[in-house]
Amino acid sequence: MNINAFIPFILGLFTLSSGAYILIKVKRSYLSRPYFISSLVISFYLFMHFGLIQFYGNELIFLPWLKVCLGAMSFIAPALINLLLSMRRVKTGLIKVMLFISSMLSVLVFYFLSHDYKLDVNSFAWGSTLSVNSFAYLLFFINIVLFLPLAVVMFLVQKSSIDTSILAKRQIKFIVLCVCVICLALGVNFLAGFGLNVYLFGSPLLCVTFICMSYTITRYRSLELDLIVNNTILLLMFVGPLLVLHILISAFFLEMLGYLFATTFSLLLVVSLVLFTPYKKLVKKLMERLIYRGKYNYQKVLSELCQGLNAVLDFDQLFDRIIYIIGQTLDVEEMAIFLKDDTANAFCLKASYGIDQDAHKDFTLSIDEPIVVRMKKEAKILLKEELRQFEDIENVEQEFKKVSILQAELVAPLFFREHLLGFIVLSRKKTGNIYNQGDIDVLNTFAVEAAKAIEHVRLYSEAIVDNTTKVFNQNYFLMRLREEIARSKRYGHSISLMFLDVDTSGEAQFKVDSRMQELLLKGLGLLLKSKVRNVDILALYKKQQFAVILPETAQAKEGNEQEKFKQHYKDTMLVAERLCKSVEDFKNEYKGKIITVSFNMGVACFDGVYKLLTEEAFIDRAQKALAQAREEGNNKIVCFNEVK
Repeated sequence: MNINAFIPFILGLFTLSSGAYILIKVKRSYLSRPYFISSLVISFYLFMHFGLIQFYGNELIFLPWLKVCLGAMSFIAPALINLLLSMRRVKTGLIKVMLFISSMLSVLVFYFLSHDYKLDVNSFAWGSTLSVNSFAYLLFFINIVLFLPLAVVMFLVQKSSIDTSILAKRQIKFIVLCVCVICLALGVNFLAGFGLNVYLFGSPLLCVTFICMSYTITRYRSLELDLIVNNTILLLMFVGPLLVLHILISAFFLEMLGYLFATTFSLLLVVSLVLFTPYKKLVKKLMERLIYRGKYNYQKVLSELCQGLNAVLDFDQLFDRIIYIIGQTLDVEEMAIFLKDDTANAFCLKASYGIDQDAHKDFTLSIDEPIVVRMKKEAKILLKEELRQFEDIENVEQEFKKVSILQAELVAPLFFREHLLGFIVLSRKKTGNIYNQGDIDVLNTFAVEAAKAIEHVRLYSEAIVDNTTKVFNQNYFLMRLREEIARSKRYGHSISLMFLDVDTSGEAQFKVDSRMQELLLKGLGLLLKSKVRNVDILALYKKQQFAVILPETAQAKEGNEQEKFKQHYKDTMLVAERLCKSVEDFKNEYKGKIITVSFNMGVACFDGVYKLLTEEAFIDRAQKALAQAREEGNNKIVCFNEVK
């Protein structure tokens, strides 16, 4: 095979492949079929040049090949105009007229080609091409350089009438630019038809343009100019050397092995180079040095921000960290984090930014919610504007309906080992820009790290939290008590310890009916958690006994040590009375009966002075106070200092 013929042949295959890929991969897109037709006729145009160079002089193959290719390529102009017409919500009256005229002209070209094989050919050292002296080719030339540019101009004049999303508008602009580049590339190739000894430099440009358009249709959320340029350069850096190597190897072995074996041998070598050498990594590394040097690197920023994420052991701190990272990286207006609550069988709002969480504190999404079902099924980020382009708008709005009150534009699922732990909801950016491919890549990477951190915190919480009451368990309580006593001795701070023993009103059901016991303990756990401070440690010490560690109160920070301790004691008793009052008022309905709860509380205080006090001795003081309260009757509070 002539090396000059091999180039348009390979370019034609690439162009045809890009059209087939779009037709199969994104068949729901309104651009898939018009794009495929356009790529088909352009590939035949490139195959036509392959035949002119490779088969010229062989009448048996040359004429049938030329007839088929010219017949198909004559419809390039109407195919590209139809691609413009496929854009949504455009006033298409004049463009439809232009499409009709261009189609009729293409039919004439096809008619003359099918009835007259006498075509003038210009021959050069690199090969041959058709001459515009041929009437049919002249009509094709007029169709390309006159009616196609006119259709583009009409489209640009009417572009203000396009009423669609930001993403679609950027996609439309880029495709119109690609059509203009195609006009330019075809015009360059016509120079040889006028007898100028100019190689068909427009052919590689045609192929690259169609590859860029396919990228636009499949991933058009990344239509930021720098990203397109960078990805195009990366593609050329990766494919270019391989293509050149393939051409050189094929040309070297062409005479020796023939076209089929030379091409096969060359492809095997090229594939081996890609699979068994660090070629891809080297190209990517070179790309980063040449293109990204000195620019904002999303991945680097994300890596720095994510450091220590897995070291967080508290959900509130973890949520704050997640919100900070997303805010620093993407600069969004509002965001919300949802986690799955297995007991409620739903996803509950756990943290937010820019949203009135008090107004949405009970906001939940059931596991059967359409958007949740879709996240489980597709396991990818859902971008509202993108889905509106590929799918029915009403269906998309219905899926996002429940999260629309959060101004949701993007939903990022948090998966851990194929299990959906939760998801992050993001609104628009503060800058008004769309979420580009760089943002999506960052969120995909971050979602993996955030899911790992959430699972880590969940497992840690299960180890230190009682499953029924959702307060800390005894082991964690004892560990924290040792820490607080040590801190009290070191800094001279006062701490208090409370034991709250609960029971039903003179009934034995609490100890017999395990289901009622579980419900009561769960309700009491939630109630007591709402009544203590964040710095207080609430735990289930025994089956029916809650324990509270109360560090130094805010009011007890002034005066001498004795005055501070007295104030701490008073504050402790106020907290004890508040807790006991809430338990006294607590009521729960079970099997049609209202179950009330009685209590007894023992309190012990430590001023931090006696250095030999152990956690066992401190617990013994509070337990003795609790035993004294039981002796005095129900609903009693006794402090260790008052024990006789």
